[in-house]
Amino acid sequence: MLSPLPEQTTVTFKLDWDVVSTADGDVMAGGSDILMLDEDGRIKTDYMFPGP
Repeated sequence: MLSPLPEQTTVTFKLDWDVVSTADGDVMAGGSDILMLDEDGRIKTDYMFPGP
């Protein structure tokens, strides 16, 4: 018999991003963020990982 999953009150997801030049469209930088939302859908924690 399977046990029910505990109630989840935090949503976590990963967001990849780039900084793009408006002059020529070249990618200047980038990275990833791990966002954790609270039960109201607001950002509770943001872990930022800049890329090369």
